Amino acid sequence: VIVGVNDFLVEEARPEGLLRIDPSIGRHQAEKLAKLRAGRDSAKVEHLLAKLSEASRGTENLVPHIIECVDNRVTLGEVSHALRAEWGEHRETVVV
Repeated sequence: VIVGVNDFLVEEARPEGLLRIDPSIGRHQAEKLAKLRAGRDSAKVEHLLAKLSEASRGTENLVPHIIECVDNRVTLGEVSHALRAEWGEHRETVVV
């Protein structure tokens, strides 16, 4: 039995077409991000990311460090990258 193929079929109509996002939206977001990065103190951002990385090596609460980063216009991507650099990325164990 293959669910959805030869049993337990759904009788609903499938949605037509894919969701298409206007490429200008992506360009606009990239411009906003570039403007944000240009208008912030890069040295302070690097310092805060280094503090976050250092704190992530121990058992310290990271929330205050993350809040300080966000308050100083560090992006979610930059915070995530710093944490991934220390901890790696989770890989689910697949069991069959």
